[in-house]
Amino acid sequence: MDTPVICEKEYLRIVAEFDFLWGRRTTMRERTRMDYLITLINVFDAALAAEPAEN
Repeated sequence: MDTPVICEKEYLRIVAEFDFLWGRRTTMRERTRMDYLITLINVFDAALAAEPAEN
């Protein structure tokens, strides 16, 4: 498997930042940031889903 773009610790930080922005009125710059963050979140989630399950 390819190395993930971000590590789990960074993923958790990104999710927290996204959640913070989601719950408030945002500027165009913040909405652009949210688009970027959700892309990273989706890539990380897809990489996890692609990993074979350990038995």
